[in-house]
This record gives sequence, structure tokens and C-alpha cells, in this order.
Amino acid sequence: MPHAFRFPIIIYLTSVYWLEFLRLKMVTDVSSFNKLFDYLEDKAIQVDKNGIYECISSIVTKLFSEYCQAMADKSKTKSRDRNLETIAVILLIEFNNPNRNIRKRSDVKAVLFGMLNALQQLKSCIHNEDNQEVEIGRMKRRVILMDTHAEREEILRDFAQRIKHGPRNRSVPPPGVHHTVTQNNYYNHAGVSLASECIQSLSSGLERTGNLRSTPINSTAKIDASLFLSAMTKRLSNTSSVSALLSSNGQRGPVIESFFQELRESALLAATASSDSVERGKKGFHNAMWKMTASLILIKPAIDDGLLFEITRAPLKLFEEESMKTIVECWNWLLSARPDMEMPFLQEMIAAWHSAQHANLGLFSKDDLHASSPLAPDEKMKKEVKPYRPNVAPHDIWIRFIQERIEIAKYCNRDQITMFTLMLQRSLAIKVGSSESLMTRHCSTAGTRFRLLTCGMSLLQGDVLPKSLAKNVLRQRIYSVALDYFCSEKKYPTQSGVELSEDIQIMLKFWSIMHADKKYIKSHMVGDLDGLVSERLHGGSIALNSSVSNFNSTHNFDNKSISSEFGRSSTMGPNNMGGWMNTVPLSNGGNTNTLTKRSVSRQQQRHFLAHNDSLVKDYTKKRWLILSLLSVEIETLVTNQNPLIETREALSGLLTHRDYGSTAVGNVGRQYEDAMKFLDDVRNRTTDKAWKEHARNAWDVSTALAVFLPNRFKSLVLENEVTILVQAHPTEVCHLDKALDFFLTKDSLENDSSLLPYVLSWKRCSPVKALSLLCPRTIPTHPLTAQYAVRVLSSYPSEAVLFYIPQLVQATRWDDLGFVKEFIKTISKKSNLVAHQLIWNMETNMFTDEEGLEKDPEMYERLVPLRQAIENGLSGAAKKFYTREFDFFKKVTQVSGKIKEYPKGQQRKTACVKALQEIVLQHGCYLPSNPEALVLDIDRTSGTPMQSAAKAPYLARFKVRRLGINQLEEKGIEYSEKEDESVIANNDHSDEYWQAAIFKVGDDCRQDMLALQVIELFQYIFRQAGLDLFLFPYKVVATSPGVSNIR
Repeated sequence: MPHAFRFPIIIYLTSVYWLEFLRLKMVTDVSSFNKLFDYLEDKAIQVDKNGIYECISSIVTKLFSEYCQAMADKSKTKSRDRNLETIAVILLIEFNNPNRNIRKRSDVKAVLFGMLNALQQLKSCIHNEDNQEVEIGRMKRRVILMDTHAEREEILRDFAQRIKHGPRNRSVPPPGVHHTVTQNNYYNHAGVSLASECIQSLSSGLERTGNLRSTPINSTAKIDASLFLSAMTKRLSNTSSVSALLSSNGQRGPVIESFFQELRESALLAATASSDSVERGKKGFHNAMWKMTASLILIKPAIDDGLLFEITRAPLKLFEEESMKTIVECWNWLLSARPDMEMPFLQEMIAAWHSAQHANLGLFSKDDLHASSPLAPDEKMKKEVKPYRPNVAPHDIWIRFIQERIEIAKYCNRDQITMFTLMLQRSLAIKVGSSESLMTRHCSTAGTRFRLLTCGMSLLQGDVLPKSLAKNVLRQRIYSVALDYFCSEKKYPTQSGVELSEDIQIMLKFWSIMHADKKYIKSHMVGDLDGLVSERLHGGSIALNSSVSNFNSTHNFDNKSISSEFGRSSTMGPNNMGGWMNTVPLSNGGNTNTLTKRSVSRQQQRHFLAHNDSLVKDYTKKRWLILSLLSVEIETLVTNQNPLIETREALSGLLTHRDYGSTAVGNVGRQYEDAMKFLDDVRNRTTDKAWKEHARNAWDVSTALAVFLPNRFKSLVLENEVTILVQAHPTEVCHLDKALDFFLTKDSLENDSSLLPYVLSWKRCSPVKALSLLCPRTIPTHPLTAQYAVRVLSSYPSEAVLFYIPQLVQATRWDDLGFVKEFIKTISKKSNLVAHQLIWNMETNMFTDEEGLEKDPEMYERLVPLRQAIENGLSGAAKKFYTREFDFFKKVTQVSGKIKEYPKGQQRKTACVKALQEIVLQHGCYLPSNPEALVLDIDRTSGTPMQSAAKAPYLARFKVRRLGINQLEEKGIEYSEKEDESVIANNDHSDEYWQAAIFKVGDDCRQDMLALQVIELFQYIFRQAGLDLFLFPYKVVATSPGVSNIR
């Protein structure tokens, strides 16, 4: 079009563009922006027939883009943010201009609060046709109204429609913030119905796609209309009630103190065991939180430090999921209603976060390294075995809140970014594989852990943080915490359903972010030569950049120096770059303060460049380990969640269907395909040389990481390399029982390696592993390994060893040096029940036939003196207990031999009942198959012969009282000493029951014992893992050749 204009018009249009362009560049305030609308509202230009108005409109659009770019380039200050907010509101108001072209140029949907306020004021004057204009907003922006009511309604409907479409079609604040701002604008507002409709339509849209999350607070996708209205109602009711209390009392101190007292008492009540008290406590806690938040809002502009402290420390008083949801709702309300308190609030909230960390709550809880193992089934383990899950749900909600605040701060507040960076620096440990890890490694916490790491990665990727050593340290910490999760046995999920789906999604998101981190760890991006040289020349140890340090001093933050976590070697000189990469050695010269960067030699610069390259290589190695290990973990979780889906294509389709579409979470199905493709490359394309290098890299990061690496990658080369590393450095891994698998190999034992004595100081392993060291079927036996195995077995309670009596007796086959025999003698003196079970099992294994005629050529000569030694070790009450128990059980067992002569049927049944009636009950006895219960009586009419071709097993019932192994032994000894029935008398009959038992003669049940042992171990393992699988192992004890007792 311009080529058709005359020269003066072209000069005019060019002058307009360059004049306003220079104005916007030089003076980027609201007055410069307003000039653009002066051109659009010029009546002479609007009525021009030559098309000048279209050119002016294009110029304004172009200038607006230039203005936005100029504002983006400015530093993120509060004044800039206020200007942008004002301009956004101006554009919203100008959308109501009668001129359609101006409305088109003003089409923005960025400020929700301004939208609803403008709608409120326009609606209030729509019916007054005498009023031809209205002033909107704090700027008193003038809007000319149309002449007729119908035209005004049409423009108002158009404006309302644009507001409704805004949250759906454009970038908006995080959902929690969007929610809170809308609620704040809800009170007594003409836009109330529109806001409700907007929230409900967004929720229904998400429901149609099946993408609602289980956690309503701070969810990245869900805005629930019911929760919205509930929160709004709570805000209104608490604001009105607290306002009345404050105004009626006159002094706010007593009122606020009563809220404090209510919060503390409710938290204590919620911690009690009574379910009614817990519910009342939680309700009172929630009410107190809302009241305190309302109080802090109502006293504006004053800030009550005590109120702020109690509100931010609330999670420490009641660390529970529902309470945390209420707390975050109150926090969002406070930040929306009191933007002036953002910085003080965040400082207190971050301090509360670190207090939760020091209190070992939630994500920072300690793993129970001394928890009972299902492979050592003592009485405590049998009672307590259940799936253990740290209480991380409150932390997960807290991290979602932090994630939203970080997303907001990234675009408007540099100080807040510094605060969150410091928080992450202190929360993420840089040491990998420590037994005192800051975070629990439990599988159910994976989603929460990687959500926190995702927050950190969002700060690293982009220009949010300046290029500095502090940024490198944060990346090191994130990498370290990600790797630390894999420094334990491979775990299987205890969570399921939606919770497991969310964990998979966040882990896939972190995997994608980590995969994309490759472009951010290049030498020119991670290095900061000028900063390093400058700090080095001034004799400083670099831990954080200057902006962080300045912020520390301003806000009195008590932060650990990054470099203080690692001691510097005394042998390091000023030019030695050895040691940890996060610190730069101090210069020893006293005259370096006068140097400048220009005086640094090229050799020193090359030295720093080489350091940057080594840093990049270090990141690259760790990144490969994280991606590989995370891919295996994702594969495990997805397979566990969908065990019946066989192909990856089907799994990918299922995950895509569950995804949030085009939201920030990303396409989960596509991310899963990428992760599995990477995993296939790791498994199929990694060369032997590469596996060795990866093993050494993992060892350099953490010995624990290297030891558990073969658990996740089935590679013989990897196992061999880890074996070499463990045997070369046994002292570095002797605290890991898993490392024993690599230290004790066939070659090292056969060659009598000089390193074998280290096994004597190794960490205790499971009883199963210890027993395997006494048997040459897996690896050769050795005196040192036998000593270690005996030491391990001695460290477990006697009732745990009782479970493995058959294996312990069999271990005497290879006990040439007598370690097992001595252990058997020792433990027999410690526990009478173990002595009894050992004698019964030895009686069984002395012979090879069921009649006890053919002696076992290996075991008989070994077991006869050992049995005699056990019997000789019993004296006094223990001897009486042994004689009474064996005499009673012999009489019960002989019934089977007596009825064998009678024909099957009623005659055998009658003979069985008669034989039972002849047995005299001896108090203080138990059944061999049930050493936890004391026999009180015999149902002499219950004798029932069982069906058998050549033998005569029978069933009888006994009245027993469950005491437990230890208490039964105490009662048995006490009865032997006093021989008084009052010892075993008990008025409480709740633990008494009738126990059926089968007695067999002439049948070898040793294989049954082994099978039922395995089933019972799996029962404990399944219960600990939280698997809903039912097993009911019964007990079988062989007491002599061909004789057994079955519970």
C-alpha cells in the first residue's frame, strides 16, 4: 500500500514510526505507551480514505512488539512489573473502545484481576444511557460508551467472552495462583458468576479428558469448582468472624494469642491415638489456620511477626496430608491478599522448610538401617512386618507450592530466585551413597524427590540464574541427589493407582529434563573464566556468587558455605586444582590483591579452560548414569503398574491416554518411548570397554552406587569390573553387606587371597547368606568365611536362628574346623527351645531310613557327640524342662505306633481315643510344631486316624495358650523350678485356643520342612513389600527317623 502514497504521507508515516520507536526506547514508561493510542483515536486519521489508518494500525502493532522486547530486556524490578501491569490493564480497558480496530489491537488476557474489575465497572453503568463515558481502574482510564443499551450489552458480552476464553487459550499463572486471585476478586463482585463459570468450564474440560489429579491443592492441571467455592466460603466466613472479634475486643493481642493456643492444642489432640480426638484435633487445627491467616490479612499494612511465624511453622506442628492442604490454601490466600508480605513470608517459610529437614520429617526421614529383616524371622519381626512408607504426602504438597512460587519468581523477582536457590543448596546433599543420607531412599518417595529436583533443574536451564560457580554447585547437588536414590537395593513400589501414575509422570519429566540438559553443560555455558579468575586473584574461596552473598547479609540467612562441606588437603598449593571441583583454592600470596584480569598469564587462562572441560566431562558421565538408572526404574514402575500389558507400544499408548495432552507435564507416552529407546541402547550397544568405564565412573561418584549397579544392569563385564574394584578397596565397601557378593569369589577363596581377613570386619549379612558361607555348594568354604558366618549368626536373636535349625545341622557336614559345632553348643545354652529343636533334628539326620536302622555315613559320627554335648550342657531346671518335654511328646507320638496294628475304620478310631485317654498331661510342655504356645489340655475324644496305605498317622486337638517363644521358655524353666501349676495359670483366656496337630510315624517329612520354610519366608517378604498375596504355611517338625509333628 505505501507505494501508492504521496511523498508527504510516506514521510509522515516514517516519522511517526521512528519518533515513537525512539520514544519507547528512551522512555519505557506508561506515558510513552499511551501515545500509541492517541494515533489510533485521532478522528482525522480514522476518517481518512487513503488507507493511512491501516498503516498507522500496523505501525502501532509493530511498535508494541518493540516495546515488549524493550521491557523484556530491562532488569526484573518491581517498577517494571508495575508498569507492565498498568499497561496490561490499559489494554483490557481499551478492548471496550467503540472502535473495532482499537479493540482488536487491545486483545490481551494476561491480568485476571484487571479483567474482572473492568467488567464490574462496565456492568454498573450499562443501564444509565445518560452516562456517555466511564473511568476505569486506578489510572482513571476513560472509556467512551455506545449510545444504546443494546450496543453496550453487545460489547460487554464480547468482553466477557474474551475473559472466559483467556484462562483456556493463553498462558496463565500456575493453577494455585490463578485460583487464589480469582477467589480474592470474588467478594461482592459483579464478575462472580463469570468467574464461577470460568472455573467450572475449565474443570469440566479436564474431566472430559480424564486428566484430573488426585491432589487438588497446587495441582498442575486440576482446578476443582467445588474446592474453589469451599475455599472462597472459608475465606469469607473467617474474614467476617475474625473482623468481628478484633473490632469487639479492641486489642488484637489476646485474640491472636487465643488462635495460637487453639492451634497448639489441636495439633496435640490430633497426635493422640483416639480416632475421635484425631478428627477433632484436625478440625480445630484447620479452623485455627484460617483464623490466623484472616487476622494477618485484616491488620494490613501492619505485620505481626508472631502470626507470620506460627502460620509458616504450622507444618511442623501437624505434618499430615489434609492439614498441609489447608496450610497451602492459607499461604496462597495470604500472598494474594498481602503482596507486601511476599519476601518476609518466603524467608520464614524457607526457614520452616529447613526446620522440617532437621526434624527428619517426610522426605528427610531416615531410613531404618536396623529394621527387622524378613530373612531373620524373630518374634519382633513377625509382629511388626508390614510395608513401611515414609509420610511424604505433606512434603509433596509443599514442593508443589514451592514449584509454583519458583515459576512466578522466574519472571518477576530476582531476590526470590536467590532465596529458592539457597534453599535448594541447603536441602540437597552433595555426598552420594552416605549411610546418613539427608533423604530417604524408599521407593514411595521417588516422585517427591524428583519433583524437588525438577524445581532445581528449572532454575538451571535457561537464563534464570547467572553463569557462576554457584550455578555449577547447584547442578552438582541435583546430580548427586538423583544418583543417591540408586545407592541401595533395587526397590519395588508400595504405592499404586493414581499415586504411582503421578510418580511415573514426574520421573519421566525429570528424565526428559535431564536428557535435555546436554545442551546446558557445554564448556562455554558451565564455565565462568572471568568470575573464577577474579575471585582467585582476590584470594577468595568461591562458594556462592556475589548476589547470593549480598542477599545473605541483607536477610540474615544462616547458610552453609558450599566449600565448607569438604576439607582442603594441607598439601594443596596455590596452583593445585586438585580436590573437589566446587572449590577454588585460595591464593597464598599476599600481594595478589593488586592484580587485575589483564595481568593473568595465558597459561593460567588455559588452566581454567582445562578445568571447565573436566567439569563438562564430569557432568556428562553423571548424566549418563542418571539417565540409565532412571530408565530402569521407570521400566520397573510401569511394568509393576501394568503387569498384563506385554508390548511397549501398548504401554506407550496407555500412558499417552492418561496424559495431560499439551500441558507442561508433556506427553508421557512419548517420554516413555524415549526413555525405553535409550535403555535399549544402553543394554544392546554398550561395549565391554564402556561398561568398565561406567563402573569406574560410578565408583568415583560413590562406592555404594557402583556396588548396586549390577543389580540394575545384567552385564557380566560390569559385575567383573565391580568385583575388581571391591577386592582392590575392601575397606571402602565393608559397610555394605551387598559388597560381600563381589568380595568373596571362588578364585579369591581357592587362592587364599591375602585380602580375605577383611571379611572378619564386614557388615552383618542375612542369616541365609551366612549359612551359604558354611556350605561349599555356592563358593568354597574357608576358615575365615566360617568365622564370619558364625559371628553373623551369633548376632541374631536365638528365635531367628531357630527358624534355620535344619540348615544349621546340615552345615556340620563341612565343619572340619569345628566353628559350627561350637556355635551350636553356645546357642543351645542360651535357648532351651533351640536345644530341643536341634536334638530332634539331629535324631532325624543320624539315619538314612525311616526306621532308624541305617546310619548316615557322614552325619552319624558328627552328630552323636554333638547331641551328647548339648544334653550334658543342660542342668537343673533346663534338664527337667528337657526331660518333661521329650517324655510328653514321646507318649503322644507312640499313639501312632499303637493304632497301626488295628484295621482301618471304627476299630482304629476307638483304639486312638483309648490311647489318648491313657496319656497323662504334663504341665509346662509344648508341641514341637508350635513352640510359641503352652499345652494346657488334650481333647481326648478328638483322636482321628488319617487315611494312609501303610502307616497310621492320626490327628488330635490340644488346648494351648499363645505366649511367644521367649515367654514360653521362661514359663517352662519357672515351672521346672517350682513345679507349681499356678506358674502357668492365667485368668485371661483371650490367648487360649484349640490347636489341631497331626502325628506321623514311618514317613520322612524333611523335604516338607524345606518347602514350608521357603513358603513362610515368602509370606514375610510379601507382607513387607505390601503385596496382596495370601500364603498360609503350616509347620512341620521331624523329631526322629520317620517321625514328625504337623501343625
